Amino acid sequence: MKKYNWILFDADGTLFDYEAAEKTALKNSFNKYNLLFNHDVLNLYRSINSKLWKELEEGKTKPEILQNQRFEILFDKLNIKLSGEEFNSIYLDYLGECTQLTEGTFEVLSIISNFYSCAIVTNGLKKVQRTRFENSSIKNFIKEIIISEEIGYSKPSRDYFEKTFEIIGNPQKSEVLIIGDSITADIKGGIDYGIDTCWFNPMNKLKNEDFHIVYEIKDLNELLNLL
Repeated sequence: MKKYNWILFDADGTLFDYEAAEKTALKNSFNKYNLLFNHDVLNLYRSINSKLWKELEEGKTKPEILQNQRFEILFDKLNIKLSGEEFNSIYLDYLGECTQLTEGTFEVLSIISNFYSCAIVTNGLKKVQRTRFENSSIKNFIKEIIISEEIGYSKPSRDYFEKTFEIIGNPQKSEVLIIGDSITADIKGGIDYGIDTCWFNPMNKLKNEDFHIVYEIKDLNELLNLL
C-alpha cells in the first residue's frame, strides 16, 4: 500500500533546469541591448541573485524588490547605465519561454502522476512560473502549482506550507512528501512543518547532519523505486 497521496515538487533546480534557463534568458536579454555577456557576467549575476533569494527565504526582502534590485546592483558593478526595472521585464519574458527540464522529469512524472497527486511548490516569480508551466510538457501531470508571490508567503515559512495544505485539500501530513534541491527552503521547510522530505542532490553535496532527511536521491528516476 502506498504511503503518500501527495508529492510536492520544487520547481527550479528540481523539475526545471534553472541554470540552463537562466543562462539562456540572461544571454538573450544582454544581446537585446547589445551588451557584452560572458561567464564573468553570468557568475557575478548569480552571486548577486543568490544572495537576494536567500534574503527572500529569510523574510528580509520581497519578490517585487528582488526582481529589479538584482539588476540594479549588477549594472552598478558593471558600470552600465540601464534601468533595472526595464531590463528585468525583458529578462522575465525570456525566462518564461525557457522550459528546459531536469533529466528524467518528464518520464518520472508521466508514471507517478498515475498513482499520486503531484503539485509544484515554488518561491519563483509568478510571471515566469505561470508562463513556463503553461508552455511545458509536464503541465498535465501537475494538479496544483503554489507560487510564493501569489500566496504572500515563501518557503520555508510555516505559513507557506499552511496555505499549500489548504490549497491541496488539507491532507494528513503523513500522506505528503516534499522533494527539492534546496536544504534551506524545501527540506528545512518540510521538516519544520512535519512532513517527510526527499533531498534531490545531483551534485552530491555534503549532508547537513542537523536535518533528518527521510530520503536522498541524485537522479529523479530513483523515485520510481522509492515511492
